[in-house]
Amino acid sequence: MLTTISRLKGLLKIPSSDTGEDSELEAVIMAASQAIENHCNRSFELKDRTELYDGSGLEHVFVRSFPVTTIDSIKIAGEVITDYLKIENSGMIYRKNKWPRGLYNIEISYSGGYVLPNDDPDSEVEGNLPKPVEQAALILARMIHMGEWGKESERFGNSYSVTYAKGDPGRLPPVVEALIGPYRRRMV
Repeated sequence: MLTTISRLKGLLKIPSSDTGEDSELEAVIMAASQAIENHCNRSFELKDRTELYDGSGLEHVFVRSFPVTTIDSIKIAGEVITDYLKIENSGMIYRKNKWPRGLYNIEISYSGGYVLPNDDPDSEVEGNLPKPVEQAALILARMIHMGEWGKESERFGNSYSVTYAKGDPGRLPPVVEALIGPYRRRMV
């Protein structure tokens, strides 16, 4: 999850001792996190991965989860190579000799992503997820919890009226898109 229940409770002004809504808050955080990861075409969680890529004939490949912490191996058509350069914080792996064209001919085993925020007071690992990504998750989780995602206007008068935005129903709110835009995975 891209944020924590305690941080969402703080935003919603729910006392930390009140655990009555914790299951619902966890569910909305999970929904917000998944929507953001889908929009960004990537997973943010730091973990070991082995992924297959199509060779493009270009000098670079973009892995799905970055920043890349370590590269365990890169294979082209089953053969291990070492003539590559990891470009810091971009998810790009550069190869002067270019990546040969082919379908699923490149296998990259690496560790990539961020340490996600957590509520465990005994955890010795501090999260390093960029603050704008966590802020976007908090904003979206709050909107989901309050029933505001997709709402364009609301009127209280003689009768209650609400108008929902037209267009792509899965589109994220503009403020969320602005916060996470720099963290989207490039598709080449």
